[in-house]
Amino acid sequence: MREFKTFNFNKNWMQITIMIPILYVIPSGILLDKAPNFNLSEEVLNFLLIIITSLFSCLFIYSFLRIFNYTVITYDAIENRMAFPSTAISRKYWREIKYYANVTETYSGQYGVDIIKAIWFIDFNDKVCFRLTKWGSFNFKKLIEKVDKFEDKFEIELEYKNPYRTINGWKKVDYLKNQIIK
Repeated sequence: MREFKTFNFNKNWMQITIMIPILYVIPSGILLDKAPNFNLSEEVLNFLLIIITSLFSCLFIYSFLRIFNYTVITYDAIENRMAFPSTAISRKYWREIKYYANVTETYSGQYGVDIIKAIWFIDFNDKVCFRLTKWGSFNFKKLIEKVDKFEDKFEIELEYKNPYRTINGWKKVDYLKNQIIK
């Protein structure tokens, strides 16, 4: 096995991609609507519109490309790559990872509860260094079979409520407080 690839679909970047055209309307609408009050010449107004349009176009293209990615497992590391262009987004070497754990993430908010099944790769400082979600991942079972060859598994399943700081590696994983007792 040189490398194993599995295709992923990222719903967070899809939501961002949908929001960018909506957010583009706000500054361009303000600029066009309030331009007479700012005493801007026609040339300056056109220049600002070109800059705003270029910025939002680049943001839209980048976020669209981030929707589709691959998780790649090699002998050395696990990494996420963009589908096009094939650029590494994040990479962790096996020697940096202590083990991986099955985690149920529960996000509660104004519009209800969202439950996400994920795999957390935890480093030697007990912080999450790499995260995979089961949603949007094709061949996830084969992926876990390949990961089992390289990494140990934390046997107790964890459950976290609103783990924003933990999944970004800003807070250590609390094993005792967040384990699921069966």
